[in-house]
Amino acid sequence: GTRAEIGEATLPDRFEEQARLRPGAPAVLFGGRELTYGELNTRANQLAHHLTTQGLGRGDLAGILLDRGLDFAIAVLAVVKTGAGYA
Repeated sequence: GTRAEIGEATLPDRFEEQARLRPGAPAVLFGGRELTYGELNTRANQLAHHLTTQGLGRGDLAGILLDRGLDFAIAVLAVVKTGAGYA
């Protein structure tokens, strides 16, 4: 598997940098609901930890079957944080 690279940093690295710099700034808006960078990072980290304890990691592929929305954004970020890809 490959990780999305942005310059020298990975996508999760860049996201975590924004979460540190702007934790209270809106990151995802959907259906009148909002998650800040800090909230999205915390929830994605929790799910990523759960996924890694279940064996998901670099080179794996995770299926995400969710409608677009906050939970979808959390799931995509969590999977990428594990080093896995998603479909």
